[in-house]
Amino acid sequence: MGKRRDRLRRQKKASWRRRAVVGIVAIFLVLGLGAVWRASSGPVSLPFLVDWASTRFDKGALDLKIGAASLDFSGEGTQLILEDSVISVSGTSAADVYLPYAEVDLNLFGFLRGAFEVTGVKLERPKAALRIGSRRGPLPKLQSQVVAIDKFSVLLAEELKRRNLQSVSVANGVVAIDSASGHFEAGGIDAEFEVLNEVSFQIESSLAGEQGRWSWTMRRTVSPETGERSIAVEMDGVAVGDLLPSNVELPLDKGRGTPLYATAEARLTAAGNFIDADLRVRTGRIKVHLTEADVNLDEVFLNLNVQRDERDIFIGRSYAVRGQTRFVFGGSISPPVINDGQWTFSLGSREAVVAPSDVNAPPIVFIDSYVDGRLDLNEKTVFVDAARAQGLDADLSLAGSFYFGDGGPFMALALASPSLSAAQVLQLWPVPVVPKTRHWLVEHIKAGRVENIRLDLGLGPSSFDGNPDNQGWVGNAVTASFDLKNAALATLDNLPIASQLNGRGRIENETLIVEAKDGVFRMQDGNLVDVTDVTYKTLNLALRPERSHDLAVTVAGDADDLGVLVNAEPFRALDRIGLVPSDLQGRGTLLVSAAFPVKDDITFADVEWNAELKTEKFSSSRKIGDQLISDADLVVKANKDLVTIEGDGKLNGLQAKIDLESPMDGVEGATRQGIVLDATAQALAEQGIDLREFLQGPLQIKLTESEGTKVYSLDLTRTQITLGAVGWRKEPGVRAQARFRMLDSDGGKTIHNFSLNSDGVSLRGNAKLTSSGDLEYADFSEFNLRPNDNVALSIRRDGRRGYMVNAQAARLDGRGFLKRFTTRSATGDGTGEAQGTLPENVPIKIALQLRDVTGFGGILASRLDGTVSLNGDEVTALDLQGRTSERNPFSFSLGPKAAGKVLNFDVHDAGELLKFTNVFRRMRGGRSFGAIEMPEMGRWQGQGVIKHFSITEDPAIRALAKARPRDSAFRRGRVDTTFNAVAQSGEASFNRMTIEFNRVGDVVNLTKGVLEGALVGGTVEGQANIKTRQLDMTGTFVPAYTLNNFLAKVPILGLALGGDKGDAGLFGVTYKMTGSFDEPNFTINPVSAIAPGIFRRIFEFD
Repeated sequence: MGKRRDRLRRQKKASWRRRAVVGIVAIFLVLGLGAVWRASSGPVSLPFLVDWASTRFDKGALDLKIGAASLDFSGEGTQLILEDSVISVSGTSAADVYLPYAEVDLNLFGFLRGAFEVTGVKLERPKAALRIGSRRGPLPKLQSQVVAIDKFSVLLAEELKRRNLQSVSVANGVVAIDSASGHFEAGGIDAEFEVLNEVSFQIESSLAGEQGRWSWTMRRTVSPETGERSIAVEMDGVAVGDLLPSNVELPLDKGRGTPLYATAEARLTAAGNFIDADLRVRTGRIKVHLTEADVNLDEVFLNLNVQRDERDIFIGRSYAVRGQTRFVFGGSISPPVINDGQWTFSLGSREAVVAPSDVNAPPIVFIDSYVDGRLDLNEKTVFVDAARAQGLDADLSLAGSFYFGDGGPFMALALASPSLSAAQVLQLWPVPVVPKTRHWLVEHIKAGRVENIRLDLGLGPSSFDGNPDNQGWVGNAVTASFDLKNAALATLDNLPIASQLNGRGRIENETLIVEAKDGVFRMQDGNLVDVTDVTYKTLNLALRPERSHDLAVTVAGDADDLGVLVNAEPFRALDRIGLVPSDLQGRGTLLVSAAFPVKDDITFADVEWNAELKTEKFSSSRKIGDQLISDADLVVKANKDLVTIEGDGKLNGLQAKIDLESPMDGVEGATRQGIVLDATAQALAEQGIDLREFLQGPLQIKLTESEGTKVYSLDLTRTQITLGAVGWRKEPGVRAQARFRMLDSDGGKTIHNFSLNSDGVSLRGNAKLTSSGDLEYADFSEFNLRPNDNVALSIRRDGRRGYMVNAQAARLDGRGFLKRFTTRSATGDGTGEAQGTLPENVPIKIALQLRDVTGFGGILASRLDGTVSLNGDEVTALDLQGRTSERNPFSFSLGPKAAGKVLNFDVHDAGELLKFTNVFRRMRGGRSFGAIEMPEMGRWQGQGVIKHFSITEDPAIRALAKARPRDSAFRRGRVDTTFNAVAQSGEASFNRMTIEFNRVGDVVNLTKGVLEGALVGGTVEGQANIKTRQLDMTGTFVPAYTLNNFLAKVPILGLALGGDKGDAGLFGVTYKMTGSFDEPNFTINPVSAIAPGIFRRIFEFD
């Protein structure tokens, strides 16, 4: 019994132990699974991980601080993630590297064994801040630097091999460098470091630049056959601005954006000894904008080489190219032997070609050129000790210096050449140096040689600052001297070339002066004109730009040849007084001087010129200022404003003391020609010419008389001329000239060859006046009051009182005439339009045959035929037909009726006719017809109908879009959408408009006006004053007219909802128009938009 009890006890105890073991295993299993799940779901932070990670890196001179560390098993491998880490390097040159986020790829099995094996590193947004200390020792040799880089590369490769690191990647990094020369920063860096084999690696990076992304690549390789080592660096697409410290200000238009492409390669032996190194730099297109011109280079290529045990830097075949101009050079640069010493350089070329595109000459080829000089970095000065360029027919020597330190720059230069052609001087002349003068000389120097050339200059900061307000130099800081041999000069455009000139030139006191003599002009007919003296100056060379040219030319020859010269552009002296060179005879000496600005496309208005001509036995076969001059010894002086002629000779065949003065064409001023009178219309009447009805104000009269014939020339520039009957007026100040001959005949006076010319005006004809000064007849072959008119007009006296007028025109600008009859105000605006009254109680019958008549609004009326009878301003009869736009006929007839007269009209396009007459410009289309009864003058009554027309650009229609009720029925659907589009455009179409009106004096009363349209309709009533052109109208606009007006026409309901006007609509907007015809003021009553018709009457305008 006891044994059985013990056995049971042992069995229970064993069962408890088994359950305990199972429980513990289950707990560890759950914990293990949880740990695995946590590790696989993302980075895991462990308390000891920061310290552990810090000990894994060899510190040495490094100070590593890690903000946070975690392990990530969730990816394809194991990553150690470091956040907010800082690596600091102390020393003369120090660095701080900020690592916001870094992923370090670990070998998991090595990590579990306690080994720290890194296979890859990824850095996101790192920033390296480098501080480079100043260096007082001598500059290190390039060879030593290359060896040091190679040794560092060997150590780097061994370290990478030891840690089994295969790659390092950088995303969006930044590098900032601070040194004695300034601050430099590059951002947006994406880089990949890749181990190629045990001794080779490469770095490929892409950086954000000012002109776009550019690349930087470094590769170290070792030849497996020879063990020779190579370190190569390449930059592609970097801009100059990307390489400059931030404290260096270089504007974009000064070359900052120039692209650079560079490759550098250094080679070492298997033992690590330096062999040689190459640097090749190529630029893209270089453009530097200066104040007056641009410096452009297509490409620059520089090839540098350093050899072992050689202290010099060799310049291989390098070049600079611009178009056909190129400079291919080589040479050497020697670094200083001791610290703070001078660099020396020696450059040479056997292929230098100068061929600017704007000089029409063969290129200059220098077959032997050299430059020897020094660079002193302590003194900030470049010295050119000797330089020379020799070609087949060109030899140039120079020396000088350039200081670029504080307070500078300063440049001193001395240049000399025994002889160059004129074209070669212009080719060698730098384009940015006084470019306007250079351009003028390029255009005008045609041949010659320049000998004994000497140029000395000393320029300071103001010469290089690019400020156009600063003077480039003062006084004789720039001087030059040269001799001119057998030169050919095109003094001014369109003048013959002055050839065989000899003289001297110089630059002094900021002025370029060239003096030459003993040349000739060869005229087109082969004649030679002696050019006794030529003086050319460019003033104020030191200003930007140079201000002006002065040119003086003295020539002697026949008068007709001299006439060719003074009639050249821009003078046109003979044209301005109505002569041609062949009109002139005799001999003379001519001095012409001109001052003109330094610019292209010089016009006559730009030139200040003077000419003085001394003649012997001078004659003109054509009149000068209406006078014939012959056998005269004269002194003629002219400038752009005035011509004066003084001397003895024959004037109109008579011996006279000639004293003439005349302004140039287009210049206001008095003219003296023998008898010169300042008169008025009253003075003309005293001479038997009564034109007071047409002329007012002062006028200038030139009177000559020969064989009983008086010749009048009238300057009407200061005169007001009025032709009220045709609505034309010339205001004072508008140039006008009239001329005619007058003879006494048959108890009256006959006017022959009458002409009137003004701006766009040409009248020519003959007339006869009675003894009392009344017009008897006139015939005008030209009666053109406006440009492009082609009108003929005849006037005949009809009995004692009236006149018959016959007007025929192929073209007529009728706007002044239309304005004359559409407004009664007697005003003039200087544009050739006038209004006035016709003589009272003088019946006039006008017969019209007008092919094309221009009206307002660009409308042309054609085939306008008929008759008009007038008595003063009253139209007594009318029968007129025509077409607008050559397709829309219209007709008007005014005839007698039992009580007064009746005017019937039929117009196929009322919009065009209203626009043509300037009555209303915003109507399109419309067939109109009706009748107007005229019981007496100034009192009318009538009615008219217009069908199928549109009103455009109307502010009243636009206002409907804002004034319509918000909840009305017609705001729901397509009608509302269409109405909105119509209202907002300001244009609406109407099916019919009916008007009833009467006129009393100048006031037209519109008693009823109804417009009917599918979308818009309405009413109008009020007054219009046709004299003052003022409106005072009220009415209603009805949107959605067809639908809206339907209910208003329903008996009883329409009265209640539409008001007492059956055409007012259920909903509408009352408005008021006041102001002028052309710009009326439109006012709406917004409350009326929501009131049905009968209530709308409450809100209507008074």
